[in-house]
Amino acid sequence: IFCKSGNKLYLTFSHIYYIMYVNISKGQKQMTVSKSFISVYNEEKWLNKLGSKGYMLKGRKKGKYTFEKLERPVKYHIDYLDESPETPENTEYLQGKNVCGFKGNSAYIADEEHNSDTLKRQVSRFGKLTAFFGVVLALFLALFAYNLHYVQYFKSIGYVVPADKDEILEIFNFVVGKNPAVLFMWALAIIIAVLAVITAIYAREWLLWKNSLKALPSDTSTEDSEI
Repeated sequence: IFCKSGNKLYLTFSHIYYIMYVNISKGQKQMTVSKSFISVYNEEKWLNKLGSKGYMLKGRKKGKYTFEKLERPVKYHIDYLDESPETPENTEYLQGKNVCGFKGNSAYIADEEHNSDTLKRQVSRFGKLTAFFGVVLALFLALFAYNLHYVQYFKSIGYVVPADKDEILEIFNFVVGKNPAVLFMWALAIIIAVLAVITAIYAREWLLWKNSLKALPSDTSTEDSEI
């Protein structure tokens, strides 16, 4: 859906990834985009799509991207650093690179493509996140399965949450007369659903970056990034 007002163009997608606001200055020389991503891989892909049209990223802050139109294509990559960019090692590593902005430990670098080291850091990053949330998800699934025993137990003895006004606030009256294990089960189900989505997102990122690493030419080295 496009809405135009003067030199301002609004673009909205019914998509989980983003809602975008674009402010294009006269002559198409500068463009500001407010956009948020849940996928680093998709963010980098989007930057390279704009870069192919000659848009150079001049800055990024709190989801706002500022571009300048050039007469040449621009290639981007998002370089995840294991530590803060302000450490002496990373400060030295970033010297000589065209750094367009930062987000946490990630540096947005133009005019340079990924090498095996930068891709391995992304694979390791999302592999660890996937493993962590996968373990947490497994623990909650185990707790959910264990709770099923009490659902049947409380049902067999006819136990429900008593209507004791001294123990239950009025706002929680909806739990009165319910099987407490069933209530806990629904709470666990919501948590499990959220954890499943987060784990799936990180697993997808891990797989995409891993495939990018596999697709990298075998003779690609990190020497270019060290010069």
